Amino acid sequence: QLTGGFPSFNLFYYQFTTAYLNNNLFSGPLDPFSPSPIQYLYLSHNKITGTIPSSFLSLYTLRVLAVDFNQLEGTVPSLNTSYRFEGIYAQNNSLSGPFPTGLCSLPSCNLSGGNNIFDCPLPNPECCNVDTCKSTVF
Repeated sequence: QLTGGFPSFNLFYYQFTTAYLNNNLFSGPLDPFSPSPIQYLYLSHNKITGTIPSSFLSLYTLRVLAVDFNQLEGTVPSLNTSYRFEGIYAQNNSLSGPFPTGLCSLPSCNLSGGNNIFDCPLPNPECCNVDTCKSTVF
């Protein structure tokens, strides 16, 4: 198992298009990074904290981002739907805030489970397997 912080410098120095880094002990935040050829980034089942940087979902080459079963928190960044983004997997984290409606148009999306609790109303009860939300009206 690999340990330490997220190794963004290695991914982009070597010009990888796919990175399977699941089931390791990476910890700490995800560092925002500049444009790269990465298309498939799998970071599931680590100990990554912090937020999902908006730079991840704005990469024109990124097609799949898998950060499920980590310790991420905060909001899910808006998605630029003009790119070829295919899916996001971020279930079982502590994500919250308004639900990004652009995600409902993705072929594959899962933001359910764990402590992920988005603000009501949800755009579609079946979108990204999210079926519960918290009311922000007092």
